[in-house]
Amino acid sequence: AGIHASMNDTVSQGTDFIGTWLSLAQAAAEKTRRNNPKLNDALLQHKCEKESILLSLDNILTFPWIKSGVEGGVIKLHGWYFSMEEGHLLEFNPKKECFDRIE
Repeated sequence: AGIHASMNDTVSQGTDFIGTWLSLAQAAAEKTRRNNPKLNDALLQHKCEKESILLSLDNILTFPWIKSGVEGGVIKLHGWYFSMEEGHLLEFNPKKECFDRIE
């Protein structure tokens, strides 16, 4: 529902952390629309869901203790996406820059 709201510009400006997160997802929605102008709404939403995961990974690296943990090999971040339609769990592969199915 959150990504759907971002894609349809219906995000409420709540005062809790959900409202803040949804406002961050707006950047993912804007990038998705800009980079995929010919996709239908359903495919745009799926792309935006994945883009939001990547944005979240970038965002968490703005915390110095997280970034140093990742750089030091103490913390490993994963970008996972569950496809409800296919029943598959996907993981972002930074080397290939895509989401791969986890077997």
